[in-house]
Amino acid sequence: MKVKTRKRYPDMASASVTKSVNKAKSLNGASESNGRAQKEVGNPYSKCTGIKFNVKKKAWCQAMNVAIDFVTKTVKKFTTTAGCRQAVKWFKNKKRWYKKGSTPKLGDQVYYDFKRKKPKYATHTGRIISVNTKKHTCVAEEGNVSNNTKKRCFNYLTYKYLLGIGRPFYK
Repeated sequence: MKVKTRKRYPDMASASVTKSVNKAKSLNGASESNGRAQKEVGNPYSKCTGIKFNVKKKAWCQAMNVAIDFVTKTVKKFTTTAGCRQAVKWFKNKKRWYKKGSTPKLGDQVYYDFKRKKPKYATHTGRIISVNTKKHTCVAEEGNVSNNTKKRCFNYLTYKYLLGIGRPFYK
């Protein structure tokens, strides 16, 4: 008798996703002024890419996601760009991009466009740390929000600035 087994998908909740989400949560409150943003985002980004990165001189929201993936070693492959637009292009090329209206999963990267009334280009990003599918809400930990890391809660179906979701290749 053959026993049916459920196939395990790499983007489902797993130890890797939990580790990544916990790292994102631990960054809450890291800022340019207290030095934690440079220590926990800028320095790991520099080590990962070989490019000296100073959070006081560059936008670092996407660099935060790269640092999380690099430090936790929870993702098989990831983009090393510090640019949101380039990261979205990478996710699209890897067929890991989900448009607005898709349900995010823990550990996903969410991208926004705060410069236009109708989202077109990514200008900011965060890491999904909580999802409530009944209320269609989620919470993202975001870097470089007024030079700090902060949480943002929003409705993933109606939030007007939401561009889409990039799903990392978790191990």
